[in-house]
This record gives sequence, structure tokens and C-alpha cells, in this order.
Amino acid sequence: STVEKDYRIDAERVEIYTAQGAGSLHPVQILEPAKFAVFYYQNVGNASGASSPHLTDLKFVTLSPIDLTVSMQNAALASTLVSSISDSFSGDENENEDDENNEFHSLSAKDAGRIARLDQALEEDADESTQCSSEHPGNISVHAGKQPRSRRRVVRLKMTSPEATLTVTNDFQGLDEALFKIVAMNCVFGGEVNYPGVSAHEKPCFGCNINTSILADYFDAASNRWESLLTSPWELTFNASRSPQARVQSKRMSTTFDIESSSCHISFSEHFLVNVGAASRMWSVYSGATKQATALVEERVKDDSSKRRLSRSMAAHAARSLITTLPYAIENHSGMSASYSVYDDLIRHPLPASSTRFFRFELFPGRGSGGQRVYGQDVRHSKSITLYIEDTKVVINDMDSEVSKPRSAHYIPDIRAHVFVNVVKSGNSTVLHISSIVEMHNSSSLPFRIGVIGDERVHDLGIVNKSRKRKTNVHDESNSLLKESEQLMTHSVFGLPAPLLRSFTEDTSETLCIQICPVLEDSDGVGLVGMFNLPPMERLVEIATSDESRKMIEVACSPMTSRGTRGSSLAANICCKVSLVGGAHPFVELFIEPRAILQNKLPVGVILRTPMPHTFLSTDAPRLERSTDEDEDPDYTTHKLMPLESVEVFTPGPSIAISLKCADLPIGGTSTGWADGNGEGSMGFIDIPLKCNILEPLKCTFPFKTKSLDRYESSRQVAYRCSGSDFYVLEADDVTPDL
Repeated sequence: STVEKDYRIDAERVEIYTAQGAGSLHPVQILEPAKFAVFYYQNVGNASGASSPHLTDLKFVTLSPIDLTVSMQNAALASTLVSSISDSFSGDENENEDDENNEFHSLSAKDAGRIARLDQALEEDADESTQCSSEHPGNISVHAGKQPRSRRRVVRLKMTSPEATLTVTNDFQGLDEALFKIVAMNCVFGGEVNYPGVSAHEKPCFGCNINTSILADYFDAASNRWESLLTSPWELTFNASRSPQARVQSKRMSTTFDIESSSCHISFSEHFLVNVGAASRMWSVYSGATKQATALVEERVKDDSSKRRLSRSMAAHAARSLITTLPYAIENHSGMSASYSVYDDLIRHPLPASSTRFFRFELFPGRGSGGQRVYGQDVRHSKSITLYIEDTKVVINDMDSEVSKPRSAHYIPDIRAHVFVNVVKSGNSTVLHISSIVEMHNSSSLPFRIGVIGDERVHDLGIVNKSRKRKTNVHDESNSLLKESEQLMTHSVFGLPAPLLRSFTEDTSETLCIQICPVLEDSDGVGLVGMFNLPPMERLVEIATSDESRKMIEVACSPMTSRGTRGSSLAANICCKVSLVGGAHPFVELFIEPRAILQNKLPVGVILRTPMPHTFLSTDAPRLERSTDEDEDPDYTTHKLMPLESVEVFTPGPSIAISLKCADLPIGGTSTGWADGNGEGSMGFIDIPLKCNILEPLKCTFPFKTKSLDRYESSRQVAYRCSGSDFYVLEADDVTPDL
């Protein structure tokens, strides 16, 4: 007899999406709804017929296009789930083994007797079965030693897909960018596996073939468009087989692979390589954080049962902590409060002055239950945002399309002044800037208090902090990384309030007086105050339209105290950059900068000493750790500069005098003294101009100490006597070919 089994599964709507919480909030689609059918056929032939094979046929047919979007967070989540499940099973196996080991113990006399009686009964039953078999030799049984021959098995697989699309996106660390998209058209797969009978001297054989046409695109973040990675469809046919050799009579198996391909034309830009490289580095950071968290738990936790669960929990927390920003942000530097709403939402979100708010646009659903990730030309809903400043509404139709476009001016009737709006790509986020006509940037390592003089008084606007960057693996535990990023973006930028600039903007001949006061830690109660005048509007228009749109203003901050005590002044440079918005409205950016920056580009650390005031390390590193009394001198300011560290100079006057010395003690050879010294222990100074550039590189020398040199020459024969180690002081952009 023949037994046939035939099954069919029809799926009308199969989809995959991720969501948050029990209410499935903010769903994001992974697999768009798909329709497919599965056919399963099995033919079990007559058991007496050895030639009829055992046939299994499996077919998979997609009846609609397959659209799969996989993000890096999805991959990280899947990796974490797989690891957790595998650890759970391995933990259960270990517990079962421990339980089994604990169950082994010595048997009692009663249990041992019961097992002996059971063994004797089984032996008697086996003897009776053997006797019956000898009395009826016609019966074929397994115990008689004759086994039936198993039949051949054949398994066939077929798959047909008219169109399948795979989109890979990078959403690590607040990003939301597509990487590439692969489309497989008219994909046909067929395969057959042949298992011979057990008694036959044959080996399994197989054969398969794949035929498809592949298209691929990559996402160019600079133009916000999909570009062709494969300029033409790539036709690909693949055949593989394993069977006995047909040309010669041999039982040896032969495996062949046959690939037939059309020309593959690839085109890409450097943006594609940069995006793929950034995604690879982010995945490495995620993997490293997971491994470090797991290793930390394994070192500190002794209990194996809780160690595994805790390590995976900490690894997942470490991965989640990598989200430092969101894809979009609004930065308010207009000096007054505002609010915003996303899309046509009636809910307004507050936006205080000098603040940054991160957010994301909710995804619109496609054919599935969740929002669909679409990019570039595939976007059907513009990412619009509405700003509310006083009673004025400013609409940004699409933030993605506004990236890198010129700044736009918007008139606010309530304050009779303009605010400026532009969208830029900053780090991993697309940031919308709201600015007044004047914006302060602190490019130095000192915080400054800003004020505007008007109406016969000083309007204190607050402090523009020193510029800084987030330190690696160091952050405030009381704040989330997202909150820390919001504070970091607005840390060193300050917008002058638009209402205070009303008279300055309306009267084209009036100047604007701005006051800056450096905030010093060791000021001893002596406040330093400096003031400068911003040119009138008509002059700013001339500067913006001239060839040199930058102007340098030197500001001296002098001590002003009620007790009449006087100290040393502090000087800073104000770089005034003016641009014209809309052909008529000047936009001013003021950058507070030190007068000079001295950077150590030697491969060793140096000690810098100067008798002049107001020099500060650019980093938050501690002051010089003095190891000898020789470096201590209250009349000098001393800094220890490691390689690539720098000192910012705010010293007034035309130049600054410095002296340098190697901070490292040599383990061989002779030690050196202060640069350009006239004798051992003396110290010469290098004069660095502050009002102009260094025209030619200054050759300087770390002189060898005489006693060390004499001792070194007495122990070794030297061909000549040199004065020391030479180095050069030059401008950062100097391209002298001899150096």
C-alpha cells in the first residue's frame, strides 16, 4: 500500500514589528505584511518495494513582495535575546546535573533486594522468548538477526519569490539613517537531497540551483537621497551538485559548483564608506560595552547562578546607555522663550531660552500595524515642525530638506525684531537653530559673563561657559546621557535677547555696547571687566558684503573694584563674523578666543614657565605635579604640557615671554636644562608675538647640563661636542619644507 500526505498553509497577513510596553506603544515595522503559501507533500511507498523511494516535497511561494527593514538595534536586541535564552538552557542543564549528582547515594538493603528480584524476572522472560523463536522458525523477528532493508529517501525543496527587499539602517547612538538596500527580483530556488538506504554502499547526494536578479542602493546622507549602488541589474545563476562521477566507473563522489553571472557595475561615493565605517565602529562599541559588563560581573560575583543573569542584565543596560541623542533637536539661542509642535499636533512643547530639546518624528504606518521606516525619495510625509515665538508662527515644512540650506529671517511683530532659523547636521542629530541677530560663542577654556549696556544700565545676561567635549566613559551619574548631551550643545553658545536689540536694529547708526567679564577661580575678589562696541547695522552690512567678512576685536578686561585695588589685566580676542541673511539682514556671530594657543607637538612632555599673567591649560588636567624644588617659583606661572596639550594665552601686551624645559628625565645620555639658557641653572626666554604671526620658525635648544655632559664624555668617546637638543617654535599653519 502507498501512504500519501498533502498539506497546504496559506498566510494572508504575516508581519513583524517592535513596540514598547503592554500597550504596544510606538510600534515600528520590521516586516511589512506579506502573503505566502507553503505546500508539504509526502509519499510513503509500499514497504515491500525496495525501489520506490520515500518522497518528501516542500514548496514555499510568496504571493506578495517581501519588505524587511532591519536596524542595528534590532540586531543587538536579537543577539541579547539569543544569548539570554541559550544561557537559560545551559543554566537549567547545569542545575539538573547538580541535582543528579546530589541524588547518587548508597542503596538500602531493601532496595538492593528489590532490584535483584527484578533482574532475575527479566532473565526468565528473555529465556522464554528465545525458546518460542526456536519452535517457530518461520517467524522473522529482530532477535533472529535478519533486518529489513531501509528504503531510499528523497527530499525536494522549492522556493519562489517575485520580489524581496532588505533595508539595513543604523539607529545606534541616536542616529536614524539608512545604510543600504538590496532587492532580489524573481528569485527561484530548487534543491533535492537523496538519502540512500542503510544497507546500500552509497552516500547522500544533493543538487540545488538559484536564479535571481539583484538590485542595490545606498543612502547618501549628504543629499538625503537613495543612490544606485548597482547601476544595472545583476543577473546571477548558481548551481551545485554532489553525486558519483559520471565519466568514470567509480564510487568516488564528485562535488561541482557552477556560477554564471552577468557584469556587476558598482557605483558609490565616499559618504557610503563613511556611513558603513561609522556603523561598524558603533557595533564594535556596543560589543565592547557588553563584554566589559559581562567581565565585570564575572570578576565580582561568585555565585554562578546569579552571575549569568546579572551579567546579561548589565550588558543590556550598557547597550541601552549608548543612546546619547535622538535623531532631531531644537536649539533656542534667541534669548527668549518659545514652544514647538511636531506635525500638526495641537500639543506645544516648551522651549526655554538657551536650551536644547531632542525629539523624534513618529513614523507613519504603511501596510502594517507599526510605523514604516522610509528615507530619501520614499518619504511621503514631510517632517514638518511649527515654532511659536510670542504670537508668531514659523513653519518648517521638512527638516530633512532644510539641511545645509541658507539661514532664513523671520520678523516677530511683538518685539519688532527678526529671529533667524537654520537647520544643520550636528553630530548624529539634525538640529534646528533659532538665533537672534547676535550670537556669542565661547571658544576658550574660561567662562565669561555677558552683559549689554543700554538704557543707562547693564543688563546681565548670564554666563557663556567654556567650550568642552564629553570625556570618554565619564559622565554625571545624576543625569542621563541624553540630558547631558542637551546641556553640552548649549554649553558654550549664548544668544543675545532679541528684545534688547530692538533699538540697535531699528536705528542703523547706533552701536551696541557689550560687556564681558572673565570668571576666574583665583580672582581674590578682584573683578575684571571689558567692553567693546559692535559696529552699527549699516557698517555690518558693509562687512558682510565685503571680501573680509571677519573682524578681530581685542578686548582688555581691567580690574574694577570698590576698594580701588588693581591687579593685572586680561586680554581676549573677539572674532566678529558677519553674514547677510535674505540679502538685507546681517547676522553676527561673536567668538571669544584667547590671544594665542601654545601647543606641544614634541613627542615628550615639556614644562612651560612664564612671568606673565593669565595663561591657562586648555584641558581640565591638574596643574604641574612638582617633583623637585627647582621648578617651584612663586614669581612664575608653570604648566606641564604632555604631547598635544596646549596653553591658552590671555596676557595683555604685544608679546609673551616663555621658557621651556623637558619634563622627562632621560634614562640614558645627558639631562637638559631650560631652553636657550646661558649657563647651567640659568633660564632664557623665548619671545612669542601676540599681535602678529611668527614670520619664520624660531630655532631653540634644550641645552645639555655641563656636569652631566662631562660625566657622559668621560665614560664614552665622542666625535664631537653638541650644545643640546634643537626644536622649533612656529605657526600651526606653517608649511616650511625643511622641517
